[in-house]
Amino acid sequence: MYRHILMPTDGSELAHKAVIHGLSLAKSVGAKVTALTVEPSFNVYGVPASKVYQMSAAFAEHADQANAHAAKTLSGVADAAKAAGVPCETLQMIHDHPYQAIVATAKEKGCDLIVMASHGRGGIAAVVLGGISLFGGRGSGVGALAGAFILTLLLNVLFFAGVNPQLQDFFQGLFLILAVMASTLVRRLFQRGR
Repeated sequence: MYRHILMPTDGSELAHKAVIHGLSLAKSVGAKVTALTVEPSFNVYGVPASKVYQMSAAFAEHADQANAHAAKTLSGVADAAKAAGVPCETLQMIHDHPYQAIVATAKEKGCDLIVMASHGRGGIAAVVLGGISLFGGRGSGVGALAGAFILTLLLNVLFFAGVNPQLQDFFQGLFLILAVMASTLVRRLFQRGR
């Protein structure tokens, strides 16, 4: 069945529930686990102009905070794995797009399953984030492909247009907000038509 399970976690309560589930599954099938946390890279544009001359200190502070968060998160998973009797490797990565780091790690480590939490998004936002079809089906492969395509297209257009990375995130968020609003409107119109 499964021999190696990847468990990405951000240390949140929701992610912790997925970790507990992943460890239970790993124990029942005799699999090993890799716990992964992905921390964002240092954002030069996030340093106020008044502190530009203190850039190295701001970088060091960011690195310390990221390392402390990762150590706390991963040690919690490692302790839970040890208590469950499940072999566990921990891994911290620095990456601006966690989904890319998760997929790359799964491939590199030869994982046959990824167990992670969902943020519970619905409507078109969930399609864009990959998993729910426009017609209400949960976990639709078509929805996942459509969502991945739309999001990739948006990110590529913004990148090739030379848009600042911070603004790319803003436009991506704006797109998701508009998608949720459109989904709500379509749902209401559909319900009135019944």
